[in-house]
Amino acid sequence: MTPARGVARRDWYLANLGIVRYVPRDELAATGDGVDAVAAAATEAAVTAISPTAAPGAPAAGGRRVDLGDSTPRAAPAAAPRPAAEPEPFLCRLGFWQPTARMAVLSAMPPGARPGAAQLAMLGNLLKAINCLGQELPVVDLIDWPQSPNLGLQGVAVDLAGAREFTSVFLAAKAQLAPFEHLLLMGGDAVRVAAGDGDMAVGDQRLLACGAQAIATHSLYDMEQNPALKAETWQAIRFLAG
Repeated sequence: MTPARGVARRDWYLANLGIVRYVPRDELAATGDGVDAVAAAATEAAVTAISPTAAPGAPAAGGRRVDLGDSTPRAAPAAAPRPAAEPEPFLCRLGFWQPTARMAVLSAMPPGARPGAAQLAMLGNLLKAINCLGQELPVVDLIDWPQSPNLGLQGVAVDLAGAREFTSVFLAAKAQLAPFEHLLLMGGDAVRVAAGDGDMAVGDQRLLACGAQAIATHSLYDMEQNPALKAETWQAIRFLAG
C-alpha cells in the first residue's frame, strides 16, 4: 500500500467513526474554506481513493462486441490467471470505554450484541476496585467489523488484517484525543485485533502502537456466561489497585 493510499484509508476510517482528523493551519489557510470544508474534502478524497475503478479497456455500459467477420489468423488468447483465494472474512463487535486517563477498556462480544446491565455493573465494580472508575461509567462506543456489508467492494479487506488496521486507527485517534495509560483487552477478539500477531494469555501485557500498555483478560460477555472466570480477570488486573 502506498503512503498516500494509506493516509486516504485512515481518513476514511476516521470519517466512518465520526472523528474529524487534525488539519494543519497552513492547509486551512491554503483552502480558505474553513475546517468543515477541509474535513469534507478529505473524506471525499478518502472514499474516492479506495473506491473500485473500471478495468482498463472495459466496454462502456450497455455496449457489445461486434464480429466483423475478419478471417485473419489470430493467436489463441492466453489463459486468464486463476484468481487468488479471497481472505477469510472476520466478524466481530467490540465495546470501548475510557473512564479515566489511566484506563480504557476494549471488550469483545458477539456480533449484534450489546453489553447488558449485568455486564456494565461487572465492569463498574472491576474499575472501582482498581480506582479507575471516575464519577460514572461512560457511554460505550460500539465498534463493528466490517463496518458495512459492501466494504470489500470499496477495496478494503474484511479479514482479520483489515480489522487490525481499523482498530489501530481507532485506538490511535482515541489516544490522541484523550491519552490513556492502560488498555484492558477483554476477550479473544479484542486481543486478536488490537495486539497484532502473537497470542496473549490472561494476565499478559504488551505495549501497543497507541502508547498504552495492554492487559489481556476475559471478556465481560464470557464472564457473565461463566462467573468462575472473574477470579482470573481480577488476578490479571489487581496490581493496578496499588
